[in-house]
Amino acid sequence: MGFLDDAKDKLHEAKEKIEDLIDGHEDQVGDGIDKGADFADDKTGGKYGDQIDAGAEKAKDALGVDETPAPPAPPVAPPAPAAPGA
Repeated sequence: MGFLDDAKDKLHEAKEKIEDLIDGHEDQVGDGIDKGADFADDKTGGKYGDQIDAGAEKAKDALGVDETPAPPAPPVAPPAPAAPGA
């Protein structure tokens, strides 16, 4: 096995460990990524805000912790009462 094969195997093992650790804690991981991004944005004076936000979104996507909430279901309206004499 060559160097690249060894590196690929190590990365695969690391990814599996990370997925096991994240399982059930997706919200906390997403919050941590957001806090880190906010900290970096604050320290750079907002100069790189767009790039930091894009990086944070890519990190959440890569880890499978996208926090985009599903849109709420529209309310179901009750049927209109029948008109008298109808």
